[in-house]
Amino acid sequence: MQQGYCTGCSKGLYGPPTCTSTCPKNCGDGTCDDKTGACNNCKAGFYGTDCTSVCAAGCATCDQQTAVCTSCVIGKYTNTCTTSCNVNCATATGCNFTSGNCVACKDTFTGNDCSKSCASKCQICDQNTAVCSTCGNGFWALPDCLNNCSNNCAAATGTGSTCYSNNGYCINGCNEYSFGDRCENTCPVNCEVTKGKISCDADTGECFKCKDSQFYGKHCSYACWFYCSSGKCNMDGTCI
Repeated sequence: MQQGYCTGCSKGLYGPPTCTSTCPKNCGDGTCDDKTGACNNCKAGFYGTDCTSVCAAGCATCDQQTAVCTSCVIGKYTNTCTTSCNVNCATATGCNFTSGNCVACKDTFTGNDCSKSCASKCQICDQNTAVCSTCGNGFWALPDCLNNCSNNCAAATGTGSTCYSNNGYCINGCNEYSFGDRCENTCPVNCEVTKGKISCDADTGECFKCKDSQFYGKHCSYACWFYCSSGKCNMDGTCI
């Protein structure tokens, strides 16, 4: 029986006619030269014929033959990857490999290298134009952010603002005695504060319950004693 010989090897193998040798583990695409076993390219961070040499510190990738950096780890730039990006560059994106210009800025900074500050009451502004897109905590009215969020807005979640930058509407609703989009209205005086620490509907101002059951009506504006001998009634006016 005649034995056949390989004229080419399967991916990851080399050495015709038998193709029994495995390509070096750091070959970039898992393949190597059929005859010599030299890697066609290397995995990130390695260089050399068999990709066993490690690129310089700071290099994400380097040239397979010369070891010159072709890209840097985030936070570094230049072909030696020894220069740090500006500290105001967004941590997740770093800066351009060649120019060092930031891909994006941290909050409150703007400019190619993020060395300039956004306006004082601005949290996020355009990197090129410095026009504000998100106001700082407690402010609204883009693009200048000159208006204060209402003191009646419920507390912010975490480090966020209490109102939306574009319209000043309260993000988490109102405190216990206020209602309206900006919590600019006061709940009726005869509303009773509930366990949820709110006394009226945030949209309509209607009471959830009247004080001591001594008043009735959507806004608790009518006294029970006028009709009820006990002086107490339900919100629909029926005596208790």
